[in-house]
Amino acid sequence: SHDCRRAGQWLRFYHHLGRGNEWAPLNARGKWSGLEGTLEELAAAGFKKSLYLMLKTEIAPLVERVVEESRPVSNLHGDFTADNVMISGENIVALDLSAGLRNAVDLDIASFLNSLLMLRLARPVPWSAIEEISEAFLQGYFGSEERPQLTIPFLQCIGLSDVALEIVTRRPSKLVRLWLEHTAITASAKVVENLRRLQ
Repeated sequence: SHDCRRAGQWLRFYHHLGRGNEWAPLNARGKWSGLEGTLEELAAAGFKKSLYLMLKTEIAPLVERVVEESRPVSNLHGDFTADNVMISGENIVALDLSAGLRNAVDLDIASFLNSLLMLRLARPVPWSAIEEISEAFLQGYFGSEERPQLTIPFLQCIGLSDVALEIVTRRPSKLVRLWLEHTAITASAKVVENLRRLQ
């Protein structure tokens, strides 16, 4: 938990360095159409339609609300995941930095949260532990500030589907697909559950 909190603090510091007074809404309409395409490709790869139905029911209706919510814009890390953060004591280093990208800061936040959810692909991490370290990361980033209720879960669901498609394309075995399908559906359901709780 301590390391995830530190990762959140580092990301907040990094975003603060590139922040001005620029705020902008997400291009959510384009993102939803991209998500629909990804879900169709996952279905063609043999994924259950339950993932599509859940996101169509829970996430698609958010598009119109997300495009109206302006979010702070800054330089993004671009691939801020647990794999790209090294921590030793109180020292923290973020790898694979692509600082030329400017966009809503929620993209980096959602990316890191998804990397924690996807730990389940490689090891039997309890969901309760993932929820604890995710909360520690968010506390590190936001502190006592109010957190966005829509944009981060929206981006998480899009990101989880993109990761699932990338993995199943690279590793097209039935066993990998079944485990990935189970993990992606459960992780997306957790995000949707948190979203419902916030609203």
